[in-house]
Formats: sequence, structure tokens, C-alpha cells
Amino acid sequence: MIVLALLLGTVSASDFPLTAWVSLTKGDRGLGSYFVQIRIERTMYISRDFCGEAGFVGGPYPAALNRGKTAVELRTGKKVCKYHVLDSRPFLTKGKKPQ
Repeated sequence: MIVLALLLGTVSASDFPLTAWVSLTKGDRGLGSYFVQIRIERTMYISRDFCGEAGFVGGPYPAALNRGKTAVELRTGKKVCKYHVLDSRPFLTKGKKPQ
């Protein structure tokens, strides 16, 4: 019975189907103000939350978005970091211009 409970309580790779990268950007409130940017596929999710396990810059991390896209969870080793999404924007990469 205990083994079954442990198996059901573990976090699997299928719980975090996405890949995310974390970066830090300057905020709008002066010195000490920052935003955490979490890039998943072609979208940047903006949050004021900070998780020491993920640090300021890093990745790739296994990630999951909730259904309403209001929270992002990252698995960093044995810890799960949760970020509350304030805003999102497209992540644009440099590439060839369409003709």
C-alpha cells in the first residue's frame, strides 16, 4: 500500500511536457526591480516571482502551464518552481525575412 502511494505521488516527465528557459530583465520600478522571463516555445511569460533553484538565467527546464496559462511550473532537480504569469508576448527570433 505504501509503495502504491509513493508511485502515485511521484512527478513524472509527462507532468512537465514542455521545455523552458529562464532569464531576468530590468523592471519598471527603478533599482532592484526585475521581471523573470520564461520562454516556452515561441512565447515569453513574464512574472515577478523568483525561484532560487532556477536562478537568474538557465535552462532548459521541464515545464508545464496550467489550463488558463496563468501559472508556469518548472522542475529544477527535485524542486518544482511556480511562477504566476503577469503578461505574455511572442518570442521573436532573427531569421530570414519572408519574400
